[in-house]
Amino acid sequence: MAAAAPAAASPGLEYVGGTAIQAKDPKTLSAWYNDRFGLPMMGEMPGGFYGGFEWNGSSFNIAIVDAGGEHPGAAPGTAYLVFHVGDYDGFVKARAAKGLVPFATSTDDMGHFAKFRDPEGNEVDVWGR
Repeated sequence: MAAAAPAAASPGLEYVGGTAIQAKDPKTLSAWYNDRFGLPMMGEMPGGFYGGFEWNGSSFNIAIVDAGGEHPGAAPGTAYLVFHVGDYDGFVKARAAKGLVPFATSTDDMGHFAKFRDPEGNEVDVWGR
């Protein structure tokens, strides 16, 4: 019996092309993520604001859109985001210097976690060692 030919590799995901957070006030929430949380927001687009970053050859793109608006991602719900940071203590200290303190922290075998809430009530966590 002949061996089966190896299956062709299926195409994989390349990057996060879009993640959306709905907001009652997209401009204020965009400023919070940019100025206090450290997520670069680049500008305004129809229906909201956009930003993101590149790391290790991958892009992370995010939109903050008007809740209930016409932009994709504006459907009802909540956002929950977890960002990895290379310098956990430095990140948390830098946020504290901007008046942003986690509402909870924890440590387990995977590392340290800090939990924040954005002005719209979404949980935004950071994880690092």
